Amino acid sequence: MSTTDAAAAVAPMYKVGVAFNNTPGSLKALQTAVDLCMNMKVPYMIYIAFVVALNPPALLPGMDSIEQGFNTQIHEDAKKELTECKAHLDVFYRNKANYEFVNIEGEGDTAQLLKEYFDRDHPDLNLFVVGTTSKTMVGRMFLGSVSDFLVHNMAVPVLVVKNEPAKAK
Repeated sequence: MSTTDAAAAVAPMYKVGVAFNNTPGSLKALQTAVDLCMNMKVPYMIYIAFVVALNPPALLPGMDSIEQGFNTQIHEDAKKELTECKAHLDVFYRNKANYEFVNIEGEGDTAQLLKEYFDRDHPDLNLFVVGTTSKTMVGRMFLGSVSDFLVHNMAVPVLVVKNEPAKAK
């Protein structure tokens, strides 16, 4: 077999990024990414990204200690959530799916940190999968939407997995 034939016989690696935290929307997005990759029957790698978005230094004099206090709380909350996320991966995906867990930490917005990481470290990504949190219109206006930002700014296609709204009883 020639090297050209051998190269054609080996399917290229399909690379998928997933934004992951312990919310129902991100759990559903992760499962969707795994199902998609496993059903394609090609070599794949899923990059599961957990983001710790810290507050930048305060612009007003004397406010740095307040921001540092917020960042300390963000770190404490993230440590607990990170442990829960890794436990979930161990239970449901270890030795069942090909994945790499990535912990991204930086100052600023979660969506921007995700975009910067994948643009820099995985420019050959094929797809990005993100869940929704079912924020209200007001919540999206004031807090922003990670999925909306990624759809409009990622260099690759973005699959948004809708979180099912709570059913009325």
